[in-house]
Formats: sequence, C-alpha cells, structure tokens
Amino acid sequence: MLYGIKALLGKESLQYMIVVFSKCKRKQTETPELLEDSWDKNIHEFVNSVGWRWAISPNPDIFEQDHPVHKQHIDELKSKIVTLKGIYTNDILKDVKKRQEEAERRRMEEEEKRKREYDEIKKKEGEARAEVNFLKQKREEDERLRLEEEREFVILVHELNKRINDLSEENRSLRSKNEEGCLIL
Repeated sequence: MLYGIKALLGKESLQYMIVVFSKCKRKQTETPELLEDSWDKNIHEFVNSVGWRWAISPNPDIFEQDHPVHKQHIDELKSKIVTLKGIYTNDILKDVKKRQEEAERRRMEEEEKRKREYDEIKKKEGEARAEVNFLKQKREEDERLRLEEEREFVILVHELNKRINDLSEENRSLRSKNEEGCLIL
C-alpha cells in the first residue's frame, strides 16, 4: 500500500495525508488505543510514514452526529486538517511525474549502457576465445612442424651416416686395392 502511494503520488504526498479509520467498532471509537493495538505491521508503518496523523471517523450507525464521541473525533480530524502545512496540488503531482519520467529515462539509459557493455564484453570474450583457439592451433601446428622437421632431420642424419659408412667402406676397399696394387708392382 505504502509503496503504491509513493509510486503513484510521490513520497512527498505523505506529508499531506491523514489516515482516517471508518466503520470502527464502538469500543475502538470510544478508546482509540484499542484500535491502535489492533493494527498490523503494515498499518503501523503507513500511519508512521504520514507523521502519525490519524483519526477516527465515527460510524454513523453507532454514533449520532450530536453524540459527544462523534463530535470529539470530528473535531480532532478538523484540527489535524487545519494543522497540515499546505495542500497536495496538481503542480506537485506534475513535478512527481516529471521526476519519475526522468528517473525512468535514466534507468533505461543505464540499462542500455549495461547491455552495450555486456555485448562488448561478450564480443571481446568471443574475440579472446578466437585468439586463444588461434594460438592453440598455431602451437599445435608449430609442434607438428617441429616434429616433422625432427623426423626429417633424423632421416637425413641416418642417410648421411649410411652414406658416410658407404664412403668409408668404399675408401677402405680402394686403399686395400691400392695397397695390393702397390705390392704387386
């Protein structure tokens, strides 16, 4: 209830309000403390939010207009009305609506800003993921190329060792023939 009033009329409207209880039971009207004791937390909070300005409008089915209890409560209500400082006007309502619209505009701008930031983060994360994937693929490709070069190097070393061995064997064979040829002469 309190939130709805503040949302509709603005919190400043509370300074122009008096809570008036009607259709109260005879004992509650004759002893307002009994009525006050029956309030739940929400009513207590509402009455407190309007500056503890509250009154009882006597039930005309129980109290005639000339009854002293009726007169007492009506006089108390009149007194509270007279002591209010000002009245809630259309200008105040217009100001409240203008502030509410401005607050809503700012809220929408903030929401749009958060969405843009979220989209940017999402985009950057996408770019970051793409970069991570790219770097991972590059590392994998570099490792594959390194292993391939290593295998080629091992094959080349093996071929060179074989060629060296072949040449060494051929060299021994030629020396051996050369030595035999020298002995024959």
